[in-house]
Amino acid sequence: MDAVSSVTKAAIRQVDREFSGNKKQTRLLRCFRCRKRTYDAANKACQTCGYQPAGTRPSAGNNRQLFSVKTKKQLWAKQKMICGGCLDKFTQWMNMEIDHVTPLSRGGTDDFSNLQLLCKACNRLKGTGTMEDLIFRLKKKGLR
Repeated sequence: MDAVSSVTKAAIRQVDREFSGNKKQTRLLRCFRCRKRTYDAANKACQTCGYQPAGTRPSAGNNRQLFSVKTKKQLWAKQKMICGGCLDKFTQWMNMEIDHVTPLSRGGTDDFSNLQLLCKACNRLKGTGTMEDLIFRLKKKGLR
């Protein structure tokens, strides 16, 4: 009886090891947004508020057209090196970003006539808003 029970116990331990290896271990951490311990490290998402870090979110810009340096230079010449938002003169090539006058989310297109150069600060402030929204925000902050 002792030999059978030891074989049975060994078989049970083996089955336990196999099942525990197949089981997905969920490690819950403290969420940055809701501060609860419900952030699933394996799925990279909070189970309570749905927070996902920036690198794991599906990006809206994956299907966007990349503009050439030639387009950027043409816009630079058209705007005479001046930001379309704050009207400051560009000091560096890297601080210029191509922006849509009418955002794609509001029916804008990638046509050259709908493109402009903004400095990084103005482009972040504009977001998905229109130029009128940006100008209003800049005037409110006293930057235009």
